[in-house]
Amino acid sequence: MGLRCPNARLDGLPDNVGATERSSRVVTVDSAAGNCLTLDLGSGRFALYAHLQPGSLKVKLGDHANAGQAPARLGNSGNSDAPHLHFQSTDGNSPMGSEGIPYELEVFTQLGVLGDQEVPLDKGKAWKPKTQERPVVHQGEFPIDKAVVYFQ
Repeated sequence: MGLRCPNARLDGLPDNVGATERSSRVVTVDSAAGNCLTLDLGSGRFALYAHLQPGSLKVKLGDHANAGQAPARLGNSGNSDAPHLHFQSTDGNSPMGSEGIPYELEVFTQLGVLGDQEVPLDKGKAWKPKTQERPVVHQGEFPIDKAVVYFQ
């Protein structure tokens, strides 16, 4: 897989501070995905990783990515209201100029669901699973909304 990022300057946008309302963020078509990178998966398929920490990209244009490699650190850049990873599979290498295409994850472990714990996260506190939640391995699926997942 060849690594491609649509615009190298998308590694220098600052992270937003804490939880931010959209009205307090300056968002343009070029900055909406924040710091990002795009992997060319071949056959007209691409994988976008967005809202990454500034300066955290561990790969550069032309590098080849391997399964399990962490290409960057998740952040809060661009049109983001809290630190997270925005991932999408698309039919082009432009975050705003391509269409999403369906995908499933080979395997992931769901550690829990965010639920009512969003407020502590906004204040910089770590997520903790509820006592009744147990990790569950999923194969060939897509995580539910607000799932906290671990990728093997």
